[in-house]
Amino acid sequence: ATILPVSNGTVYLVGTSTGIYSTMTLDGSNTVWDEESSDLIGNSVVEYIDSRKSDGTVVVATHGRGIFLGKYDASLAVGNDNVDQPESFRLAQNYPNPFNPSTTIEFTLPAAQHVVLRVFDIRGREVATLLDQQKSAGSHHVTYDAANLASGVYVYTISAGEYNASKKMMYLK
Repeated sequence: ATILPVSNGTVYLVGTSTGIYSTMTLDGSNTVWDEESSDLIGNSVVEYIDSRKSDGTVVVATHGRGIFLGKYDASLAVGNDNVDQPESFRLAQNYPNPFNPSTTIEFTLPAAQHVVLRVFDIRGREVATLLDQQKSAGSHHVTYDAANLASGVYVYTISAGEYNASKKMMYLK
């Protein structure tokens, strides 16, 4: 568990055998716990959770899914309708990296866009199209299973409107 002061109170975060849960009000058996990061961590066993109060950083280690690092923003709490939209495009580094056989790619859109996300081998040949569809503003993630590929370095690219970016990733069998 970790306790994190935020502008409108205190957030209590606990790691369990079914993921991460939070609350801002402790009331004994009447406490209501909301699941956090279900789209990333899911129901993985949380083995470690800690926070840095100075900037809201939260670190979580799970059994089998990896290590997650994020910033807790009270405006993004479950049930809060005051969600801020991102201000810029962003393509994150895949995780884990190196990976075997699957990895997660995250990106952020400030506005709804048609998104094309592709994977290329080191020679520039396309090996997969992961997305080719309209996506809403906000953060998104795609899980890529490369079990049918050879070990090596690959490049993933995103095109969304006028935004284009690429990053390298390494697949190790």
